[in-house]
Amino acid sequence: MKIKGIGLIVIALAMIGLLAGCSADALMQTSEKMEGMGKAGMGKAGETFVEAAVTETDGFVAKNEFCLKYSDPLYVVVVDDITGQEMEKVQLVTVKTLEYEEFDGEKALRELCASFVAKVGKATGTSASDKALREALDKPYPETGTTYGRPIFRKFGDALAGSETGSGIIGLLTMMMTMDGIKVDPNLVSNITNYIVPIPIQAYDTLPILNRTLSLAGHILQLVQYNKDHPKPEPEPSGSGATFDFTSLLAIPEGIAKHTGDRKYQTVGDKISVALLYDILDAADNVFRNYESTHLTDPENPNSDVDFSDFGFQWIMKNCGSYVDRVVSDVNAIGYINGTHIDAAGIIGSYLSQL
Repeated sequence: MKIKGIGLIVIALAMIGLLAGCSADALMQTSEKMEGMGKAGMGKAGETFVEAAVTETDGFVAKNEFCLKYSDPLYVVVVDDITGQEMEKVQLVTVKTLEYEEFDGEKALRELCASFVAKVGKATGTSASDKALREALDKPYPETGTTYGRPIFRKFGDALAGSETGSGIIGLLTMMMTMDGIKVDPNLVSNITNYIVPIPIQAYDTLPILNRTLSLAGHILQLVQYNKDHPKPEPEPSGSGATFDFTSLLAIPEGIAKHTGDRKYQTVGDKISVALLYDILDAADNVFRNYESTHLTDPENPNSDVDFSDFGFQWIMKNCGSYVDRVVSDVNAIGYINGTHIDAAGIIGSYLSQL
């Protein structure tokens, strides 16, 4: 089975990180809770809540960009050492940090995403029309935006080629494909670079996400290496003969692409979707950070190895359940923005029920 959508790959990486190393028994114990969460769908909107969601949507892009740090100038011209050809090169975009900026951009971005998701959740919970909210999400990306007017991509490899970080993520994926304990499609890299993204993106959109992806991938590699060095007995087969229906995952980018069509410009909803993808990765990354900070083999040595023997979904739900809720809410909100229902909790619950 090939998972081709980059948005789905990002989400899947976060979910894999949350589920990695879990025993079948531990997963089954939380299956009912996840399936129950999945029953909370998004209905039509109420007028008062819609107004609040519209206000939040209209102000989202400016607030989001205030959380980011852009290099100045945004683009510089560099000369290829071999061909002498002049090329435009994307400069670094990162999330502001309190240490250097006197402003905690990461915290502000988390709060911004949480506020948007909460207001949209309320707006889509009653019976009035959500037309005004849809119109706010569909507005073209405003000219006042920091990166407005820069190239728009639909092919993900073109966006990656515009940054050193993008080139780095391809190198990391190539390396992961050669590691024992990680099974990936041999065509993964080409699938990613050739993938037509469900929403229009700029190279700048990918950079904070890729930086977070690199961090999360580092945690997963540590976990894979630990499990390789400390093998666990294979679980007994469930005997049900049931298998997980991966079409529920593949339907996500397909539904988004159908909603977007061949649109060549960005909307406010596109920018919010990108921010929510970052928030998903941030949540998964922080689950690992929380675990690793409390499970060092030598608590007195912050550089000691991590004991992953307790890491699993049961530990996550007990200690980091809010992060799981955050991922589920973000994924469902991305679906709403892009005109397709995504039952993230139901998908996870369905997956767990087959283990």
